[in-house]
Amino acid sequence: MLFNSLDFICWFLPASLILFFISAKISFNFAKLTLIASSLFFYSWWNPAYLYLIILSILTNFILANYISKSKNRLFLYVSIFINLGILGYYKYYNFFIDTINETSAFNIDTLKIILPLGISFFTFQQIAYHVDLYRNKSKKSSIIDFSLFVSFFPQLIAGPIVHNSEILPQLCNKTTFTFNSSKFISGLCLFSIGLFKKVIIADSIAIYSNCFFDSVINTNKIMFAESWFGTTAFALQIYFDFSGYSDMAIGLGLMFGILLPINFNSPYKAITIIEFWKRWHITLSRFLRDYIYIPLGGNRHGSLKKYLNLFITMILGGVWHGASWTFVLWGGIHGLYLIISHYVRSQTKRFNVKKSDYHNIILGRMSVYLMVTIAWVFFRAENFDIAQKIVQGMLGFNGIDLPRFLSLPSDVLLLNIVSENMIRFNGAFTMGIFNYQNIPILFISLIITYLFPNSNLWIEYKGEKKAISNLYHSAQFKSLNKRKCFWGGILFFISIKSLFDDTSSEFLYYNF
Repeated sequence: MLFNSLDFICWFLPASLILFFISAKISFNFAKLTLIASSLFFYSWWNPAYLYLIILSILTNFILANYISKSKNRLFLYVSIFINLGILGYYKYYNFFIDTINETSAFNIDTLKIILPLGISFFTFQQIAYHVDLYRNKSKKSSIIDFSLFVSFFPQLIAGPIVHNSEILPQLCNKTTFTFNSSKFISGLCLFSIGLFKKVIIADSIAIYSNCFFDSVINTNKIMFAESWFGTTAFALQIYFDFSGYSDMAIGLGLMFGILLPINFNSPYKAITIIEFWKRWHITLSRFLRDYIYIPLGGNRHGSLKKYLNLFITMILGGVWHGASWTFVLWGGIHGLYLIISHYVRSQTKRFNVKKSDYHNIILGRMSVYLMVTIAWVFFRAENFDIAQKIVQGMLGFNGIDLPRFLSLPSDVLLLNIVSENMIRFNGAFTMGIFNYQNIPILFISLIITYLFPNSNLWIEYKGEKKAISNLYHSAQFKSLNKRKCFWGGILFFISIKSLFDDTSSEFLYYNF
């Protein structure tokens, strides 16, 4: 069941909210049980056969948590990590390893018909982090009810955010959490509406161009410059609004039920360095990789070379987490190299006291980040290396650059004509028939929204820092959500629902991970 489906919006969400708030009037724990039941029903809607998997995972990890909490024995922690990663490895990576073995050896091992369970990467990492924190005395053992809700809470179950136990479990122990708060509920509804609009109206509209491009590349020998940048820009914007929309909807749903989820997306294309990009994109995954992989590897405690190696390994594992394909490994490696270069440049500018010119630094930084990230997205989206290679060659101009005819050079400029004959041709920018000039406005408007429009979290003044979450919000902290903002939230919701009745819904990209 998708957040952007009529089934979810028209009956599951209203029914869940009504049952939840009725049960909250009866008992605090009964409200939790009702929300757990709703979450498990939500998960089973996709494939009832895998309901046993998440229930078994919750029960197994709860038992292991008890042993880890009582004994502080590292063996139980290792058993926990082995079991969780073993289950994840079987469902997500078994066929990938078998295919790799078959391709690099004389073996011909049969692959299995395995369907990847929804959200398995997210709830696996979440439970591993919980066990590690128990072992480090950074968390306290919770009850089976609280732990089950912590893992299964449906707004963050399928595609994050990867919530930290210190952000959620204290809320589940506070009886005021499930007290209906109209300001919090309306804020959540408005944020959900913004996310729905981003997904249904913007991301799904851009997906038409993105999918058309990547599907066309399969049967094309050479990709030209304009088409390659147009197609990759379309995907860069599609995944931006798709994931941004999901993150807004997840946080909005959490607020409706009184639970505050951490911000997971913070205008990453406004970053001026790759370091900042990863502090803004999939924030909770970056936090997990930092706290449970990069720092345990040694972080930056053993010199620059070890630091750079740790960064590279961490990003490789981040790429593998996203998908069982060598293209994801390369995507992670590319971002690892980006981070190494970015950290090195930052260390040198500090050493020589290079002063920043804010205006020029922001413009140049955002342009460079966008170009680097967009090139890396090719490997994230392409089905194999051959397709990725063809697209990158086109982006770098190896197949020549086609420009509009009105930009053609004067015939008496000999040197420029020589260059034109070999590299630049004035046959029109879109010569492959994939796109045309009428497709440009939607990408241009989307870029304007990306860079110039306010962040949705700032718009409703949702901060989501750990300090604010531990203290819980009061209605006064949502007072800025005035009637004007509610009106615009209602307009976005109406437009999105109207579009859904035209059958334009699609799956969130991060559901595949």
